[in-house]
Amino acid sequence: CARAEHALRAATVAAENEKLALRGQLSSLQQQLEEAKQALAAATQQAADEMKATVQTLKQEHAAKEDTLQSRLTETQQKLELVGFNAVQLSEFKAQREVVEWARESEATSARIGESLATSKQLLQEALQGMTDLQARLQE
Repeated sequence: CARAEHALRAATVAAENEKLALRGQLSSLQQQLEEAKQALAAATQQAADEMKATVQTLKQEHAAKEDTLQSRLTETQQKLELVGFNAVQLSEFKAQREVVEWARESEATSARIGESLATSKQLLQEALQGMTDLQARLQE
């Protein structure tokens, strides 16, 4: 009877020790999950900030290029008027030039926005994968 009691106590102590160890692991995994959530939030915010900065930069560049284009068009118009182009020819030339410049700038702007979106998407996918991995570990 004493042996059985001793074995029961030893098993109880072992179970308590295992319970404490599992609680420690759970606490550690919960902390890792919280850190991953914070990292995801930070990565998301960083991606949003970078996107806003990129869009702002592109808007500024576009405005500067538009100003430059307008200035060049004005100069060209003055030069053309000096050499005798009539109003119809001048208007056609101006419209064609604007269309070409607009197309070039639109392509460049689209490419930059696409690159920025791809970078943001990659950051978010990596953060999501980290969360998924951590959740899988928690479920184990």
